[in-house]
Amino acid sequence: MNKMKNFKRRFSLSVPRTETIEENRVKTEQINQLNIRRNEGKRTAHPFSAGL
Repeated sequence: MNKMKNFKRRFSLSVPRTETIEENRVKTEQINQLNIRRNEGKRTAHPFSAGL
């Protein structure tokens, strides 16, 4: 009985946990915000390089 509990515990820790939809949405939103900030920084730092 105890061996089975230990096996289940080890197995559950070794298998990657799937993300919930909410976790995935939050992560996507964070990436989008970083990309927006990075792109805005490029536009303001190099206003004349867009035509090159």
